[in-house]
Amino acid sequence: MKKLWILLTLFLGGIILISGCRKAPEIHYAMLGDSPQLTENSYTYGMYEGLKTFERNNPDTAVSYLESQSPEDYLANAEKLADDGNTLIWGMGGPTEEALLTSAGYNPGIRYMILDASDTQTVLPQNVNTIVFASEQAAFLAGYAAGTATQSNHVGFIGGMKIPAVERFEYGYRYGVETAAKELEKNIQCDIVYTDSFNEAALGQKKATQLYQSGCDVLFPVAGTTGTGVIEAAIMADKWVIGADIDQYENAPRVILTSVVKRTNNVVKYFTQRFHDGNLEGGTVIVRGLKEDAVGIPKENPNINAHFPQLMTRLDALSLEIKNGQRTIPATQDQYQSLSDTSL
Repeated sequence: MKKLWILLTLFLGGIILISGCRKAPEIHYAMLGDSPQLTENSYTYGMYEGLKTFERNNPDTAVSYLESQSPEDYLANAEKLADDGNTLIWGMGGPTEEALLTSAGYNPGIRYMILDASDTQTVLPQNVNTIVFASEQAAFLAGYAAGTATQSNHVGFIGGMKIPAVERFEYGYRYGVETAAKELEKNIQCDIVYTDSFNEAALGQKKATQLYQSGCDVLFPVAGTTGTGVIEAAIMADKWVIGADIDQYENAPRVILTSVVKRTNNVVKYFTQRFHDGNLEGGTVIVRGLKEDAVGIPKENPNINAHFPQLMTRLDALSLEIKNGQRTIPATQDQYQSLSDTSL
């Protein structure tokens, strides 16, 4: 019995010694949040999910997320992440972009990755990468779906702020509507409205209600929280609406025609691994689209399948043309006008 206790003591002591000697991760990467809390299934949640997936695949690394109570905290929080020893800091374009670029100037030894950044900044510091989604490509598919689905031949787009990242959606969507109109021999009116806000659901509902009452039967909001009000208006009007950034079908199964999704988790995981492996040159603007599976529409579209059974076949064919470089989609007003003049 005494020998058994000795063996048990040695065994337990060995476990404690092994666990005590296990090294903590020496590499730290982080993400700067743009809001007071990380909401499940949100755009930022997808980003952090990608970072956590990377962490699970790389046990030598620890990742963290820092919430921001207000926009005034962005720069201070970016600096805190730098002071805490993180060698890679992720953030979003738009709200936190300026703070991240400023922090990058203070910390040349730290890499900053800005997802969904403005594509107007073409000259970057060597410790910064910006990743731009070719959202216009997926928005084109949504526009084609809208042009097919409309019975009133009247659709609409509701943007938050008129900034390049939102305009990519607008011009891709409009071009998709026009392409469907040409192929289906329709004359479709497309109304464009900007709310100048990403954070007012009531305003989104008001604008959407006005558009539905004017005859629109499909709306595509790209307006953050303001867009949730558009979905509420769609439910009340029993009209189609298109989701943005994530698959929003579960939010309103009766009225979500499809969604334009940005696969933020895939992109963050991929480029974090590239940086970790030493295979990512700094100072570059990276564009990711349909070909890289960074944007698209959901693989499952219950309302398209139920109401427009032939549409997915056409959308798949259009998607393949874009991936193969056979079809160009406009991202700016100039590109849209040029392509509309020559192609439609």
